[in-house]
Amino acid sequence: MPSRLRETHEELLALANAVGRRSRGDRGGKSRTDPMNLALDWCYSKLSHRERTVMSRIAVLGTEFDPEAVVAVCVDRNLSDESVLDALNMLEHRALIRRRQSDSEKIYFRQSEAAVAYGIERLRENQDYFPAHRALVAWLWSRAERLTHVCMLSRAENEWFAVRVNYLAIAVEFTWNHTRDDHRHDILAALLASLWLHTDRQHEGRQLIQRALTRDARSPYRSDLLVHGLWFSEVDDNPQRILQTMYEAVQSAREARQDSSMVRALNSLANAYAAVHDYEAAQRYFVESMDLARRLDDEFSLAVCSHMYAMFLVGLGKFQEAADAVSVTTERFEAEANPFQRASYRYVLGAIELASGRIDAAESFMVSSLGIFVANDPSICYPIEGLALVAAARGQARRCVALLAATAQLRDTGRASTRVPEWWSRNLDEARAASLAQLDEADAWDTEERARGLTPQQLIDYAVERGDRSLVPEPTALTYREHEVAVQVAKGLSNRQISAYLHIAESTVSSHIKRIYAKLGIRSRTQLAAWIAAHTKAS
Repeated sequence: MPSRLRETHEELLALANAVGRRSRGDRGGKSRTDPMNLALDWCYSKLSHRERTVMSRIAVLGTEFDPEAVVAVCVDRNLSDESVLDALNMLEHRALIRRRQSDSEKIYFRQSEAAVAYGIERLRENQDYFPAHRALVAWLWSRAERLTHVCMLSRAENEWFAVRVNYLAIAVEFTWNHTRDDHRHDILAALLASLWLHTDRQHEGRQLIQRALTRDARSPYRSDLLVHGLWFSEVDDNPQRILQTMYEAVQSAREARQDSSMVRALNSLANAYAAVHDYEAAQRYFVESMDLARRLDDEFSLAVCSHMYAMFLVGLGKFQEAADAVSVTTERFEAEANPFQRASYRYVLGAIELASGRIDAAESFMVSSLGIFVANDPSICYPIEGLALVAAARGQARRCVALLAATAQLRDTGRASTRVPEWWSRNLDEARAASLAQLDEADAWDTEERARGLTPQQLIDYAVERGDRSLVPEPTALTYREHEVAVQVAKGLSNRQISAYLHIAESTVSSHIKRIYAKLGIRSRTQLAAWIAAHTKAS
């Protein structure tokens, strides 16, 4: 393509964008004679048929997308992978799309909202709107379908969907609005809701599940919607109704002959019985869910079910049986589990050690669990409360009171799950009362007030520090995770090696190092290694 033509594209689009802003004012909306549409019309007329097809079809992906998604929605009997990627490169060369800056090695593109709207218009005119969206749904379903065969997706599969959550939301809305008999909607909706569950979008996830349940009572995946609905509910929200709902989930999975759905439903039913203190029924359904996972030869699902069962046993004071239950966990689970599953597993190990009186081991597991959870995860309070119990066992009264006040604040404000087992709540109450008795009233009040003012990330930073330190971290102090990264840098490990060692994303390692440099006022890994050496010697 001649460079002058590329410049013309860029100039025309820039001019149209500027004129459009002035002419539209506060009226909003676009007409066919809008300057941007006229500019896009001109650009569109200069494209080949293949390029036009790709330009219009990528509109279903929204404003940001990656090449894999483009290939998924564009490839058909007339377009190969290579031709689609060639067209994508040509669109970039013509300034119709641009590469997005990213910390990762993955390539992302972006286009303007005007280009997305324009592409959707072209899809409708060419009667290509439904085929493009169906291709998107089919691509996502090719990965999501695994949920119909296993109890939980592996870490790699979860990470694959996590970076494509926007595509998943588009697919869910399309199947809801246009394909009422497409039952794939229910699994896609459940998957999207589960991704939102561990972010700050829990309310949207709850609404999504509730809406999906009104769609088709005969859906083969209705059991999964009911179970995911329980995950978004609270134990004190009418336990009897939750029991009834989980019975319906079990029956639905049985009628649909969905064995993996049955494992999830049985395990959830067991937890519901534990909430109403029918421990005999709870144990029966826990065992049934694990037996079914064994028959399916699904050791990953068996591990997930066993961890929940172990927590149930700890609550009954059966510590050795709990340890036996988690012993089925294999190295494969650690390698394949998603962050929430790994964090929960280590929390369970910490709870077993804590109940058995092995305080140092309990602290190690709780800190490890906390290092995996993200700050806005609704389950973040559990390992922090575990560290509060560790503090109480060591006589660190102020630290125990602070941690419990902060987690209570998170639960009271809806920023963390309020689903707390009775035995756990009882242990926390006893630890708080014993710790408060060691403080004078003014000190206790001040400690709790300061703790309630901590952000989730400040709370995590405080929780992983040993001893009674200030509740407000010093601006120049490294957090626990930053110090871990710094130590590995000092050892000479690359960002990729640190990522593998600490089980965090390489981009996260890079972000930690940038913050470390800023806090310490240094500019190189050599300077950081020298700082670590000096800090270690001083300690």
